Amino acid sequence: MTQAIPFEQAVYLFVQVYRERQIEKSVRKFANEQIKRQDSDEPAFFDASRDDDDWITIKGTHVLLNEEGVAQSGGKIAGKKFANAKSHKSVKRYQRPAVQDKSIKKIAKKTALLKNEQYRIIDKDGNVILEKKGDKHSVSATVGEKRQLLNGAASIHNHPSGGTFSPEDLSDFGFGATEMFVASPEGTYTLTNVKHGTPEQSAGWLAMREEIQKQIPETSAMALIKQARANLADSHEAKEMKRINSEYMKMHDSGASKEELNEYYKSSGYDEYAKIQKENVEKEVRRLEVEPFHEFYKNHAAEYGFKYTFEPLKKDASDSINADGCDSQKHSKIYDAETLAALFQLNLVNQDGAACPFS
Repeated sequence: MTQAIPFEQAVYLFVQVYRERQIEKSVRKFANEQIKRQDSDEPAFFDASRDDDDWITIKGTHVLLNEEGVAQSGGKIAGKKFANAKSHKSVKRYQRPAVQDKSIKKIAKKTALLKNEQYRIIDKDGNVILEKKGDKHSVSATVGEKRQLLNGAASIHNHPSGGTFSPEDLSDFGFGATEMFVASPEGTYTLTNVKHGTPEQSAGWLAMREEIQKQIPETSAMALIKQARANLADSHEAKEMKRINSEYMKMHDSGASKEELNEYYKSSGYDEYAKIQKENVEKEVRRLEVEPFHEFYKNHAAEYGFKYTFEPLKKDASDSINADGCDSQKHSKIYDAETLAALFQLNLVNQDGAACPFS
């Protein structure tokens, strides 16, 4: 004997089965239409967004048409006329206004080396319409502020410890931002919604964020610190600290007085080396944390409707005093961007490109 189920549950099951069958019918109908098209002599036409010309897509191949509807490309079909083909002028990709571009570059240079995060919204006329200041690790604007100001504008914030966009940063696109910028010590990262303001405007930021979270699992802080220390075990600072420790122990074992040991320690520069090594470990932890994101954006941003770029920070000759207080004109060599990036990874220069001695 079958057991009766509650009326509400029966209705729910019926609706679910009905929906599944309707979806299945729709899928089958679409598949059958595609099969018929492939078997017929009539090609299927779809709009293709390419430049400013008239294009159609014939079975996956983009074909350029002239004003009379004659194919200008497409191999064997070149020269054939498609009178019934419907094509549209494609929409140009988003282009940043020159005045906004100038304002953003100025802000990026100004904030790249700051010790605390700042966040700004820049309108299309280059005006700063919102400015927020945070701490070393974060800065935020309210949902209301973003909802009111971000649509059609760009946002820029800095990462004092370096690196590109975090998955959480991407939410600005959900408020209609045209572009996002991150100013870091190594340069400026940019994500552009290339079809902003068009019928094809991408809402792919959410899908992109979800994919990042799938592909790049979180790593514990202790694991990152351990890896960073291992990576920097042969740095200049680490070697100097080992040398000083070794000399200190030799003096101790040979009977040096407490005063002599203290004097040696103070004059050795150990504390300075230890401070820099600690900062370098923090930077390396940050690099290990964000580098996978950079690789993801570089390889996959276009799949979600975004353009991703990176521009290394350029050092002007007029910027003589760097973030560490070392006069780079007197005490260091200024490297080009490519050399700087390599030397910075090896911890042979600071984030400004200055190799400053301890004096």
